[in-house]
Amino acid sequence: MYNISIIVLNYNSTEDTIFCVNKINSFAGDYHIIVVDNCSTDNSFDIIKRHFKEDHNVDVIKTDSNDGYSSGNNFGIKFAISKYNSEIVGIINPDVVLSNKDNIDVLAKILMSNENYGIIGGRAVNYYGNDSLCYSAWDIPTNIGILVNLSNALHNRQFLTHIREVSDNLVQVDCVAGCYFLAKTEAMKNVDFFDEGTFLYNEENILAIKMKRAGYKELIALDQKYLHNHKPEPEGRISFQKAVSGSPISYDSKKYMVKKYYSSLLLPLMWLVEQTNKVHGFARYIYRIIKYK
Repeated sequence: MYNISIIVLNYNSTEDTIFCVNKINSFAGDYHIIVVDNCSTDNSFDIIKRHFKEDHNVDVIKTDSNDGYSSGNNFGIKFAISKYNSEIVGIINPDVVLSNKDNIDVLAKILMSNENYGIIGGRAVNYYGNDSLCYSAWDIPTNIGILVNLSNALHNRQFLTHIREVSDNLVQVDCVAGCYFLAKTEAMKNVDFFDEGTFLYNEENILAIKMKRAGYKELIALDQKYLHNHKPEPEGRISFQKAVSGSPISYDSKKYMVKKYYSSLLLPLMWLVEQTNKVHGFARYIYRIIKYK
């Protein structure tokens, strides 16, 4: 059995986090579960800590400030290394429901079977029951892919063309979705963990770029399905300010990624796409006024 720590990054998701941890605990595996509260504003930390105070498998810790997904998960990974010297770390969102123990154990066995394997994920099933592989993995974005993914009019489309069969039910991909995966701690150390320059979005892309440059491979076990129970936002009216704001968090994240890992020549084109996002948002705002009047 491998030394595995599972990190659940919580932000105002008390019920989902408790359910997620209880589900992992129900597998009766020898896992360390580390809940990292990323400075929630709804008293999550106290509630979760109180809930698991008698559970010696669960550590509930808190960051000093909410600096985003990468920073929060790095906090948990470094805690796992320091306290447990973990060989493998699992990154899991609170709204992910694992199917069974194999979602961890089978993935861990595959991950440790080859020194070049750095990250492995399962096959995500979304809120609607769709298990298209594009929910679980995608290509490291090309220059064109960055612009397409930024565009709200194109529904932030991801591409999945770089896929290679390794064996039955196992494929190599560029980038594994960040909602749930296992990674070797050695690999995470060698690439200097998640890049904390982004607050939200593109963390997986940047990690995939760093893993690829370091010679590590990312994999998907097709027969290991899990539920990513991410509920879509309901249709309805939105404020004018929100409608015409574009996609500021995603835009800032992509600007950082492009400056550090691509060419700054892309930045003017990204600015143009972000302006079209604002126009697209205004058009949707008018449409919703008419639809919901």
